[in-house]
Amino acid sequence: KYFGWMASDKEPAVRVAALEGLLGPFRHAKRDTANKKTSLQVNLEDMESVCLKFLTRIVDCTEDAESLEVQEVAMELLLFMLKSEMLDEWDDDDGWDQVNLKALDENTSNDVRRDALYFVFDQMDCFDAEEEGNDGKSTMSHGLGEKKQVEQVESIASWIANKLVDGPIELSSVRVERADYVIDSLRDMKEHRHLAVNWSAMLKAIRSENPQQGRNTGREEAVKQRVLLRMFAHAAAQEVSSIAPTERKGGARKRKRSSNTHPADALSAALLKNLPQLLTAYKGDVVALRSLTMLPQYLMPSVFGLPARKTEFLALIKNLNRLFQDSTDETVLQNVTTGLLTLSDGGHVRVGDVKMQIKRLSMALQDRLMELLRSTNHEETEEGTRSQSQSQKSKSSRRSRRSSASESTRSTIGTMSPEAEMENSLSLCLLRWRVLLKICPVHLLFGDSFNDDDESEVEEFYNTISEAVAKRLQDRRPITKQTDDEDDDDEMETDSKTLASAWKTSDMDIHTEVGSSVNNSLQLLLSIVAWTLLEACERDSMEEDEDGSVVLRMRSRLVKLLGLCFDQYIDESDGIVYSDAQIEFANVVQSAAAKVSSDVRCLFARDWAKAGGTLKNKLAFVTDTQMIGGSVRYLHQRDDELKSDGHDEDENGNTDELVIDLIVPIARSLTANWNDGNRKEAGTLLAYIAGHTKSTGHVVQDAARMMKKINPVRYLEAQMACVRMGFNKWLDSEPEISDDPSEDEEQEFKEAAEVHGQMFHDVEQQARLLSRSLGVGKLGNENVSRALTSFMKEGVRFAFDGDDGVDDEMVLGSRFPFLLILSKYSNWAKKNKYALEDLKQFILEKEDALKSHPEFNDVHEDDLKALRTFKVSLGMEVTEVAQVVSQDDESSEDDGSAVGTPSPSKSSNASSRRRISTAGSQRSRLSTQSNLSPLEEEEGTSDDEDTSPSPSKRRRVSKSKIDEGDEESDAESEES
Repeated sequence: KYFGWMASDKEPAVRVAALEGLLGPFRHAKRDTANKKTSLQVNLEDMESVCLKFLTRIVDCTEDAESLEVQEVAMELLLFMLKSEMLDEWDDDDGWDQVNLKALDENTSNDVRRDALYFVFDQMDCFDAEEEGNDGKSTMSHGLGEKKQVEQVESIASWIANKLVDGPIELSSVRVERADYVIDSLRDMKEHRHLAVNWSAMLKAIRSENPQQGRNTGREEAVKQRVLLRMFAHAAAQEVSSIAPTERKGGARKRKRSSNTHPADALSAALLKNLPQLLTAYKGDVVALRSLTMLPQYLMPSVFGLPARKTEFLALIKNLNRLFQDSTDETVLQNVTTGLLTLSDGGHVRVGDVKMQIKRLSMALQDRLMELLRSTNHEETEEGTRSQSQSQKSKSSRRSRRSSASESTRSTIGTMSPEAEMENSLSLCLLRWRVLLKICPVHLLFGDSFNDDDESEVEEFYNTISEAVAKRLQDRRPITKQTDDEDDDDEMETDSKTLASAWKTSDMDIHTEVGSSVNNSLQLLLSIVAWTLLEACERDSMEEDEDGSVVLRMRSRLVKLLGLCFDQYIDESDGIVYSDAQIEFANVVQSAAAKVSSDVRCLFARDWAKAGGTLKNKLAFVTDTQMIGGSVRYLHQRDDELKSDGHDEDENGNTDELVIDLIVPIARSLTANWNDGNRKEAGTLLAYIAGHTKSTGHVVQDAARMMKKINPVRYLEAQMACVRMGFNKWLDSEPEISDDPSEDEEQEFKEAAEVHGQMFHDVEQQARLLSRSLGVGKLGNENVSRALTSFMKEGVRFAFDGDDGVDDEMVLGSRFPFLLILSKYSNWAKKNKYALEDLKQFILEKEDALKSHPEFNDVHEDDLKALRTFKVSLGMEVTEVAQVVSQDDESSEDDGSAVGTPSPSKSSNASSRRRISTAGSQRSRLSTQSNLSPLEEEEGTSDDEDTSPSPSKRRRVSKSKIDEGDEESDAESEES
């Protein structure tokens, strides 16, 4: 009973102690047996009763969710019981399965998996200890025969396959990588380690399961084939990884003269002999190919020089070449490319053959790509001619056709048009190029990229792809036309958008393939730029004029393509009905552009501009405002999707794809260039620090920690940008209601007010988390301490005066609720008493100016309460200025109590925070929505001085200035 209580205790340490209490006699008996001591006789039979009584609880401890140590001790105890024959009469099939499956459990330790595998072997007849060999002696005394080991390997693979397909799971989703755990366990078993390095036995087991033997393979049999291949691939990887890189290259010749054959050499010999045939036999099984194509990178160079191996080696690399041209699986393509690149860099006599094969692969892919580009361009021309003949139909029927086509094409799989099939072929060809160029240097695929010709081979290839992608993007972006408004006396030009002709066709499948082509093209172009940049930096050959630089020309083309991708932005509020296919296409290309933009900004660091007259100074990329604006706008567009509960970490803890598309690119580029990073872009990112989902919060918090570590002062400035943008958004979304509302309008106003209040709470939560991210206790950096004073002053100035340099159309005091947000930093401000006194004096000066304002008595009561609460948070006395409110309000005598979220009033327009909506403000908002909003920053502003005009000069908007339609004012509004 005592053991049962302790084994179920809530503390893991108690559960471990209880299990070790039972385990102690078994360990003592094992030591006595090993040391041949008989000082203390331990009769393990006396343990049988209590162990079997609590067997179910011991088995359950192997699934302990809180402690791996509990699992390990429980499994060790069960293994001792097994070896002591206490479990011979245990007939609980569920209990046996529970223990056996721990051998494949990814959420446990290597020791648990190894001990569980002993249980599996105990239930297999082929692992009986007293098998006899042909000479009548026990096989345990001289080793197992080859036939027996093949049988054991097959039995292990059969058991794994049986467990992996147990349940309603598709063959393509079977996780054959779980077989890796079995190989790791075998290598950790002294008596069974030979099975993990017996290449001939594994190959015989694989050949016995060859799918080309003409028999029908069932579900479990097919998985067994894949498991055997996976076991072989992982065993080879583990064996080769145990050899030092220098030994793989330099020590190969020494081992060749040695009488002892290294297991890795035997592996290479076996692979050269069997791998070409295996690649052919399993060419129709993608999962099997993923394992097989891993093997070439594990070949040892020592076997390549043998004349007898030349034919086999050439057959292997030719087979890999053909497989790369035919495969459509990205993992297979990556493995083949890695294998060829490894074989081309070994210092062996066959290096020239490998490089020649890589060059032939490149030429074949180039020919195929050029052929597809010519074909698709011809098809698009014909399609455009057909679409023009249909453009005379009515708008309503056109919208209906687009909508129905978008749905029907998704429900008719396998009915692609010839144009869509051609684009699909182009997308797959670009995929192969993308994988090849990401791994393989360009000098192995093309000629010298720095010759004296106007256009080198690699640049001509680059330009051809970029032009094809640009045409596809231009044909599909929303068309913006400028029209004259005849009713407007000023004849102001307005923008209107229409659908491009490419979206007026009935074939919507082609756009999905074009989106995939654009995605692959952007990444392969980025790889070419990266390789060319690397070679330029290594050779330092950028002495010619800037306009003639290969790297700069390539980057310029890529940046233009990224701009075309961001131009696919769809504003669904413009009155146009967009098809699902166009929305999906816009998301795909903008997502690809956001990722590549992040990579470009990381490759060409802003810091390089400080390198003087060097190559890096010439290559520094500082004109990235369009990239920033496009990425941020795309993030805002899909913000609602990011908030949904369906987007979070998957079951394996991997970050959701949507977070990778939207959040990670901005976080990467910011942290890579944070010393010169854009504060407003950082503020946009930090707004997600609370995290709509767990993965979103984790990414932003990690980025915040890095920004603080790199440049803490700039990080504090980004926090100000974050909370100000959030507050302005809350301020601009204040709901309004008429003087005589109906019941429905009352209900709508109530719901809108609740949403409005939640927005303010969200900004407060952001400020709270951002303040905490500065640290605990004291600010370690003196510069941050000084910057915090300027931070608080700027917050106070914003609350009293509004945005610096922008005409204010808000009612006096409307921004005082911002002080409630700023109060989250009050604890930091109070840590420096001298700076605190300076801040208090600054607040008092602002209060005096406020009190002297002619409209002071019209300040909203909630706004004055916010000011009073902020002063209390700083330890200031609440003066009469902060307490003056409407004479009818008896609650004005409340002394320093916290106030709730400022709420909109529905009594009259006089209490609204915003002044009347002018033409200038409307125009400003329209321009902000229709442009990229590059989030440009103003430099040179001082946080220590109040440079804004006095409240009396800035609170009203000049009507004459609005009517002038001043372009400079519009530009400032857009920038804001």
